[in-house]
Amino acid sequence: GQNVARVIVLPPVPTELQRLVMAVRQTDGRRELYQPIPGPEFDQSWGLVRRCEDRLLMMLRFLEKVDRPLAGLSVLDLACSYGWFVAEFARRGCRAIGVEPDAQALKIGRIAYGLEPGSLHQTDLLAFMRQCQERFDAVLLLSVLHHFLLKPGHGRPEEVLRSVDKITGTVLFLDTGQ
Repeated sequence: GQNVARVIVLPPVPTELQRLVMAVRQTDGRRELYQPIPGPEFDQSWGLVRRCEDRLLMMLRFLEKVDRPLAGLSVLDLACSYGWFVAEFARRGCRAIGVEPDAQALKIGRIAYGLEPGSLHQTDLLAFMRQCQERFDAVLLLSVLHHFLLKPGHGRPEEVLRSVDKITGTVLFLDTGQ
């Protein structure tokens, strides 16, 4: 029955998932998602770096056009960040794995998308490709090559492309980023 109440408004406290998102290298403390994450804690006040749905749609159309059914297709996402593409391809019946050097980003993927730890590998991309004995039906190398141009001490783009070629069975989805 009170019309007036004395209250103290505390500043908002980020959730654990929000803290993880702000801690990954791609966002560097900003309220910004690198890949879409569904949920009420990420409203429109959070920026989105990568709209992934458009890329996924292009990939799915291409795979359909070249008559590559998704069921059982092996998909590797190099520098998968949170693993959005891993989750989406797995949801469609593919055997999808992701490789990402940032452990925080992979933790986000396990929480946000329910990805199994076995579908995510936390390691350097070149190291993974050097030891990889498998060829994948489809490999995703999205917004990665420019990092090797900007920081040549981590490897040369030519070396990355040769390594990717060795593990790509049929299709390479590539964008150059910057």
